[in-house]
Amino acid sequence: MVDWRALEPLSAAGLMMMAKTAVRETRPLVDRNARLSHVGFRSQSLLEWENLMMEMAPLGQVFMTFKPDGRKIPFVKLSVPITVGADVLTYVELPAPKPVSVEEPAIVVSYQISGESREPMLKSGYDVREQSMHAEDFIARDAGKSVV
Repeated sequence: MVDWRALEPLSAAGLMMMAKTAVRETRPLVDRNARLSHVGFRSQSLLEWENLMMEMAPLGQVFMTFKPDGRKIPFVKLSVPITVGADVLTYVELPAPKPVSVEEPAIVVSYQISGESREPMLKSGYDVREQSMHAEDFIARDAGKSVV
């Protein structure tokens, strides 16, 4: 299974290389008209999440979004987007860890398709999403919200 935790040492450059690889490997699995939304790096602990934030936040502007339960889901809008074939990676998602540890892929690759959301696919070690919302939509939805 693909896991960003294998990076030693953890670095923004290593994470971005993994993100590019994830896009290349998942693109053939999704609708050819889908638009790349974001690549997400899941964490299992608060320390992992804080380390991801420390590495990735300097790469761009951080926008906070939230799950209905209040769990923080920050998106980093990259100052320098990454081109992967015909796709452009502009957003990296760094979801806060879930309150209860769940066995799931460490890397999520999300694509936006118009008008529908399909069931997630677990392929090649990735959680691959085809969803109606793009990272920009989540950011717009939660603009101005804060959770204590």
